[in-house]
Amino acid sequence: MAALRTTAVLVVLFAVASLHNKHPSGPTPPHGGGGDGDGPTRPKFSPGMMPRRVGPAQQQGIQSAEKYHPKGTETSGTSGPEAPRSTNPWDDPDFADAMYDMDRFGQMGDGAMDKVWDGDGKGSGDHKPSSTEPGKTLFPPGTTRAQVEGWFKSIAVNPDSRPLERPAGDGWVVTGTRDGITCIVTLDKDGSISGGHPLSGEGVTINPPA
Repeated sequence: MAALRTTAVLVVLFAVASLHNKHPSGPTPPHGGGGDGDGPTRPKFSPGMMPRRVGPAQQQGIQSAEKYHPKGTETSGTSGPEAPRSTNPWDDPDFADAMYDMDRFGQMGDGAMDKVWDGDGKGSGDHKPSSTEPGKTLFPPGTTRAQVEGWFKSIAVNPDSRPLERPAGDGWVVTGTRDGITCIVTLDKDGSISGGHPLSGEGVTINPPA
């Protein structure tokens, strides 16, 4: 009886061990669950799944964009305030007829610069810095003839204020400031420069009267 009892116990232990070590049939399901809906399927790895790194240059660009265009604000495609627009007084339609006759617009008239610089011997001109003629307004010391000619041409074609018709109706008077020196320039009807002189500015002086 003892031998039979021992044999029965061994059979039971052998059967239990066999059931514990037995593997299920079929392939082993992948990690995270099989394809039969037992659990979520892990997506296949790809480089695009890695988080994108932002370098110093990109960070600076992002910070600059947020500084000048904060979130929640609309932009019109410009990076700053629009510069003020300037208009040329000669563009006024009132001067259309006058401009039509100006075939020498902004050019120095014959002998005009000689008169402005050295005088015409009749009391006009002679505004060079070294002039000693009484009552004359002089350009600042160190001013050159070429500088004055450049100022006059610039003022003639783009004055700082509205052109005024000369009393006799034979031309125009314009004013403007260039390099800190305000000048008055006279134009003939053909638009050429016939004269001019300084009005004010650093270094501008007036000779005492006779």
